[in-house]
Amino acid sequence: MELHEILYSAMTDIFSHQDLNNIFVKALEDPHTVQLANALLECRWSYDRKETHKMLAKVNPYNFFSNHFKEFVGYIRSQNRDQDELVYTFLELKVLTEFYGEDLLAQILVLPKNQIVRGWTYLNALTTVWLGEKKSPVEVMKTVDDDVYNFLYYGADKFSPKLCFSYNSKFYKVYPSEVTMTSLDTLTSAVGPARVAIMLDIAQKSPNSFGKSQGLVYQNTQYQEWYAKKLSPDDVYEMIENDLMKNPWGLSDASDLAESVRIRYTSALLHPDFTKNKELVV
Repeated sequence: MELHEILYSAMTDIFSHQDLNNIFVKALEDPHTVQLANALLECRWSYDRKETHKMLAKVNPYNFFSNHFKEFVGYIRSQNRDQDELVYTFLELKVLTEFYGEDLLAQILVLPKNQIVRGWTYLNALTTVWLGEKKSPVEVMKTVDDDVYNFLYYGADKFSPKLCFSYNSKFYKVYPSEVTMTSLDTLTSAVGPARVAIMLDIAQKSPNSFGKSQGLVYQNTQYQEWYAKKLSPDDVYEMIENDLMKNPWGLSDASDLAESVRIRYTSALLHPDFTKNKELVV
């Protein structure tokens, strides 16, 4: 252990966290002690980092907001007293993203048991970070694409669709000069037309009425876009099959799935009201 680490450790045994803050503030203002203060602050940051990482290593990602996580939050807040809730959120987020990385943290927070108010608070704060980094909506969608088969099935208020749809909207408000992509275009660019087609079909079997209706709206829009591009049912079959050959996602026979999509698209084209429907922007 280095001399500065020994000194800092001894100081923590004697002084409270607030007393240490006061000592460091005064020491940083004095040219005779500023160098020592900076060295001791480095020890503090290193110590805090090790402690918080030890706590997070005990947290179960599938049941994130457990007692181990509460211990982590308590430590962060005890070390940074009298802050606004928003400040606490970003202090916690900084350590969380340092430990997990931004993408893995987002994937953890959209897991079923983690979809509570605090989880959404972190995701919302994370979108602020992503907007500053100019992370594209497509990349955000790719971050949570493991959940795509249940993307609308349980309703659009679940964290995966809520995150992607809200970020898609925020991004183009912050960056209006960017070429705007609809939510459907973003989904398709992120995971491919085949996966989106399957996702929308599954959504229409949902017990959630809103999820079911959203699935129908998006599917109609997808078909209208294909029709506007003059894609025949055979063209769609080939597109879906090729997409699944490149990205099978662990699915069964690509030709069977492509045929299923082709049949549904053909049925939609034959509906007497199909060409009367205007393409929806979703």
